[in-house]
This record gives sequence, C-alpha cells and structure tokens, in this order.
Amino acid sequence: MYNINECIDQGKESECMNLNSYCLNTPGSYQCHCFSGLRRSNSSECIDIDECIENAHNCNSNSKCVNLFAGFKCQCADGFKWSASLQHCQDIDECEMNLCDKNSNCVNLNGTYDCVCHAGWRPTGQKTCQDMDECKQGVDQCSQNSKCFNTPGSYECRCNFGFSGDGFNCYDIDECQENNNICNNNVYMECLNTIGSYECKCSKGFISASNGMCIDVNECEEFHPCNENSLCINTLGSYRCECVAGFEKYQANSNYCYDIDECNDQSRTNGCHHYAKCENTYGSYNCSCLEGFYGNGTFCEDIDECSLSLSSAHSLCNDTGKCINTIGHYRCDCIDGFINSNTSNQCIDLNECEYESCFSMSLIEGENCYSFGLCRNNIGSFMCECFEGFEYNQTLGYCTGFFLLLMYSKSRSQFSRT
Repeated sequence: MYNINECIDQGKESECMNLNSYCLNTPGSYQCHCFSGLRRSNSSECIDIDECIENAHNCNSNSKCVNLFAGFKCQCADGFKWSASLQHCQDIDECEMNLCDKNSNCVNLNGTYDCVCHAGWRPTGQKTCQDMDECKQGVDQCSQNSKCFNTPGSYECRCNFGFSGDGFNCYDIDECQENNNICNNNVYMECLNTIGSYECKCSKGFISASNGMCIDVNECEEFHPCNENSLCINTLGSYRCECVAGFEKYQANSNYCYDIDECNDQSRTNGCHHYAKCENTYGSYNCSCLEGFYGNGTFCEDIDECSLSLSSAHSLCNDTGKCINTIGHYRCDCIDGFINSNTSNQCIDLNECEYESCFSMSLIEGENCYSFGLCRNNIGSFMCECFEGFEYNQTLGYCTGFFLLLMYSKSRSQFSRT
C-alpha cells in the first residue's frame, strides 16, 4: 500500500506555513510542527517564544538580549563586539585603534578605555591632554630662591641672582669670598654678605665720607668713652683708655679704671720704708713713719728715746731704772727694789712684803712657817720690825732668835737622821 505524502501531494505544506509551522509527513497522515523559537497556542497557531523574558538565551553580561520572531539575538554593549567563534560579546581593545593623543598612555578597560596623561599634562575630559602649568598651580618643586618657568609637559627652575644651584636647591653666593676686590679694594671697608646679595660697609671705627671713602672716627671727641680716671687716646679705627697714675683697669679689655691700693697689692712694691705705715688714698698713697721712728715715710730712722738731746732719760725711767734704746722703742732696766710695769714701761716699786720677806723659811719640810716680825714696805726697799725677843738677821734676811735657831738645828739633825 502506498503512503501518501500529504505535505507535498495534498498541499498541506502551505497550510502548515500559515500556522508558522512546517509540515512533517507521517505514515498515513502529517503533522504541523512549530519552527524553533515558536510554540503552539491554544488555536493551534505557533506563536513566538520571548527568550529574553523567559531567560532562555545565552547572552552574557556584556550584551543585551533582543527578542526576534522565532529567536533572539545578543546585542553587544558599547565597547564590545560579537564573537562568532565564542558566541558571546568580547571586549574591544580601543588602544589598538590609537584613540589617545601622544601626551597620554592608553589603558584598555572592560568595555572602554582611558587615556592617562603623562606627567606635566592634565586630562580635558575628552580623552585628550593639555599642558599643566605647574608654576601657576604652585605644584612645582622650585627653591624659594629660584623662579619657575613653565615648559610643555614640565617646568624649569632657575636660581635667582645671587644664588647658585640646580633651581631645586639654590645656595647663597658669598660674593665677598669669591671676589676680594668687590668693594673696590678699600682697606677700611668691609664686604658683608647678605642673602642673595652683599653690602660694602665701613669697618668699625670708620664712617663713609662724601667721596665714598671710609675715614677714621675720633671716638674720644665724639663719644668720650673713657671714665674720669683715664685718658682717651684715638687710634686708627678705634681708641684706647689709658689709666692715669694710681689707677689700673679691672680687666685688660675694660675701659673702667679703678684705684690701685698700693698698700695691699702684694704684686707690686710701694715707696714706703719698712718702718713706715702705708695709707691708701684715691689714686695715690701716703707713707708715714711708725711710732718710734722719724723721717718722710720713704726713709725712716729709729728715734733714740734715751738720748738726752731728744728727751730726758731720767724722766722716761723716773730715776728708778736705766733707759735702754731698742728699735722703734726703749725699755727701762729697773734698779733693785723696782720692777717693770707691763702697761706703762715704767719702773714701779716692788712690794717685797708680798713675797714674805720677813718670814722664816720652813723649819721642817712639809710644815708651815711662823712669822717673827712685821714687814714694812718702802719705796725701793722694805724693813722688818722684829717682835720682842727676835732680831733681824742680815745674812738670812728675816727675824731670828735663839729659840728659833735651836729648833732649826734640832729639826735639821732630826731630818738628816730620818
């Protein structure tokens, strides 16, 4: 039995086409199958499937799904292009297209690119670069002693006049040291270096004259710098203060002169004699002979107080002593019965009675003596008034009697036996 192909023999192909399908012959019949991307509706018509809505597409994140009848397409985003081999959108490398200008570097990005300006250039916002004026913007690294000059893509630093260096580091030029004759070789003028320049000034002690030369200042006439005890002496460019006689400087570089104490200064000798007293005065000193000497102070001689031509020797020692001259003084050597006073250098009466002159000596060692007379002091002497039964013994120097001598003999013999 022969199978009829309804799709061809009976014209069912066109019928299926009207339903957006194609005709498929089957044994004894046929079927209308929807094309890919279509599905059958309730009315048997094949309608489009929206793959984008139903997420039935394979578009990646760099593309947009666009629905088509019986299908879809992936529309690549800007900066991407469709790759037939990879079946997705891939990044376009814009840097291969030389889109950036010569003052920048192209950097490819995902879906785009960037033009990174070279140092010294800044972006305009339109993928181009323009020169940056570092000098006006204050971003230069020039020294404060230099000037900034803008150049295409960069800048230059040039040191100011009076400075040297690379512009980034500028150092003051010491014009005075580099050129000794910069001040016209004026011997009384000094070159003073300043920051970036120099000055020519007259040295200390000089002033500038109308002709530009430096002349000496007479400090003694203009300033009177020395004190009352010194003399001002002008020197070339300066002055000095010389102390008058009797004064000296407190320090070598001081202008103050103070009084010299010639009497106490051990480092120098004054004109006073060694038997004279030195008395300091303001700016000088006086010499006066010590007591017991005579002279003008620079020469002093001993006064012989015992000499009758100067004074009475008898009145000095009151006839009770002999006057003996000594250096600067005298002494009285007293006669018997007188002793020298410690306060007046005179001979005064010796009170012999205070020394028990009329008392007997010890009869027996260790025992006290008894007096046998009364001591009467006289000027220069004394006398013993012996008690009754006693008489004064010139040899022994006190009052004695027979009983006393007998006791004395017995005591001595007893003492010698023991």
